[in-house]
Amino acid sequence: RQQALIAKEHGFKLTGHLMQLYGVCNNCNQKAKVKI
Repeated sequence: RQQALIAKEHGFKLTGHLMQLYGVCNNCNQKAKVKI
């Protein structure tokens, strides 16, 4: 994995990870475009 390679390059031992995704649904995105 890419994570393991990066950790190894920097001398870290991975003990876990966290992935967070943020966004806006298509309906909200369309409403925001109209208001702008």
